[in-house]
Amino acid sequence: MDLLTLLLAFTLVALNAFFVATEFALVKIRPTRIEEMIRKQRPGASAVRLVVGNLDAYLSATQLGITLASLGLGWVGEPAFARLLAPLLQAAGVNDPDWVHRIALVAAFFLISFLHIVAGELAPKSIAIRRAESVALAVALPMRLFYLLFFPAIWALNGLSNALLRITGVKAAGDNEHHSEEEIKIILSQARSAGLLSASRSDLMRKVLTLPTKTARHLMVPRNEVVCLDINLSTAENLQRARTAAHTRFPLCDRELDDVIGVVDIREALHGLRDGDIDLRSLARPAPYFPELMSAERLLAEFRARHATMAVVVDEYGGASGIVTPADVVSAVMGDIAEDNELEVVALPGGAYDVDGVAPLEEIEETLKLSLGADNMRTVAGFLMERLGRMPRAGDRVVHTGYVFTIVEVAGPRVRKVRIARESTLPRPPPAAPAAKDSGRP
Repeated sequence: MDLLTLLLAFTLVALNAFFVATEFALVKIRPTRIEEMIRKQRPGASAVRLVVGNLDAYLSATQLGITLASLGLGWVGEPAFARLLAPLLQAAGVNDPDWVHRIALVAAFFLISFLHIVAGELAPKSIAIRRAESVALAVALPMRLFYLLFFPAIWALNGLSNALLRITGVKAAGDNEHHSEEEIKIILSQARSAGLLSASRSDLMRKVLTLPTKTARHLMVPRNEVVCLDINLSTAENLQRARTAAHTRFPLCDRELDDVIGVVDIREALHGLRDGDIDLRSLARPAPYFPELMSAERLLAEFRARHATMAVVVDEYGGASGIVTPADVVSAVMGDIAEDNELEVVALPGGAYDVDGVAPLEEIEETLKLSLGADNMRTVAGFLMERLGRMPRAGDRVVHTGYVFTIVEVAGPRVRKVRIARESTLPRPPPAAPAAKDSGRP
């Protein structure tokens, strides 16, 4: 009889371990991994998706199983172990029946608690966390059967639990978990640290997440850098201008960017030259106008909807601020592919950098690992203008968060080169000589 009781006690420990492992495996496994297992046609994957799809109810089922197994273990196990320990205590010289009974019960309690905690709780929890997929596949079908058998009790317990939550003003949790943007960034960082994602893929995904914060103003080519073809110039002059700029598409204007006629693909113009002189107006395709504050996501959607390759960016007064293309939006994610003469950030010995005045602030902040706090500016030159409160001049210096920004070269109103160095690496100016004391003599 005691042997059967002990066997029942160990069975209850095993059942407790089963329900604990089930609970942690169902919480740990990711829905994306379940879908991947289904695509690979792994046995039990469909059952796992069914269980995880009704997670709240199945977690209640595991809690019911854990509670029943624990109560049964305490009811069956302690007396059985106490009866087994009694002869050992008597053999050790404890002959008083009352003391034998008390010591045996205490010893049985600690022994059952040890088995329950180690074999029934900690070990299955660790296994389920480390091998969530394998455990979920193994337990899904048995758990489904247990849920169906005890459905009335689970339904009643869930209903009472939700009623208690409503009384206390707490909203019941839903089955589906959604990650915020910041949580996704943390997941990407952890995946990169664990070697599951390469640095390039992690950076690419992080940039995709920041795309909604970009606007046309951040992405556009500013007006003073736009090369336009002019209907008032000859075809030869326009082709020479295009050849110098080395682009394939140009806005066709009537003298200035505020009066854009359309967008010309220079390859079509060269092809038309075979038949003699060409009229650039006939090759111009409509150029849409987008506001500066249009988001990058909306820009891409508009480009696709209009089948446009270039758009004019306008400010709040209706004036042209610059141009933007789908490639500019893609560059915000993929990064620019610089030509030999277009390197915007050049590392120097000693930890200093030479940067172009139009280098994006975001790139500088990423390189220096700091925040410049210039939300209204998108380039280094704009940041310096904001700090100086006037047009920058060669030799101007701005000190910010331990870095010194020195303007090296300007061309008219444009800042061509800025040197950035840590303040601690720059030589300190010699101390000023003490002023001579007034002797009082004339």
